[in-house]
Amino acid sequence: PSYAYATYERNKAWKNNITLFEHDLPYMENCARAHYYYANELLQTYHIVDKKKRNLVAEKIANHFGRSIEISDKSFASYLNLAKFYIGHNMFEQAYRIIELFNKSYADTFHSHHLLGYYHFYQQNFYKAIEALEKAREKAPKNNDNYFLLGWSYHNNGNYEKAVQVLEQGIALNYEHPETTLMNNQFVSYNVLKKFDISDMNEKKVSDEQIKGMLTNDWIDY
Repeated sequence: PSYAYATYERNKAWKNNITLFEHDLPYMENCARAHYYYANELLQTYHIVDKKKRNLVAEKIANHFGRSIEISDKSFASYLNLAKFYIGHNMFEQAYRIIELFNKSYADTFHSHHLLGYYHFYQQNFYKAIEALEKAREKAPKNNDNYFLLGWSYHNNGNYEKAVQVLEQGIALNYEHPETTLMNNQFVSYNVLKKFDISDMNEKKVSDEQIKGMLTNDWIDY
């Protein structure tokens, strides 16, 4: 009878994945994966909830990704999603703290260098972004997640020919899957840059907001 009652209560709570997690989390307080999945579900709905509720949702996202990391320092995706969430909200100090924690467990990996490059890119420190993203490319030269940010970093650092070259390489790596958003963004970016006269681009940097408009969620969930 108790099992049947528990099943009934759980099914009653199952309006959607978020309500189900909210029902189950008190019983899984020390489960890193449960906190990650709940935060991730909130993250998927963040931009469609009422604007008045977003601050509360943002706080929950940060708290539950953070709780996942507290429980296990191997919560790989929680580090990445939380750092990018902070970066996306211009909370760079908090983001850097998460990046430092991530590097204790995943130092000198593709993702550690790529995440640092992403951090510097959004701070418009393109020299440091290039340095980190090139290290990421050394670690995983066939992983084309790097090429979009790296190409625009070179562009905004004034190396326009290198920017086009990097985007060409990214397109070539992903050419078998032209339908993907990442491939489309690289292709669009490449064509945007090719339209300019390379010799006359000294003042034609693309703004951070323009680049944000092209960035996708392909690399991680946010």
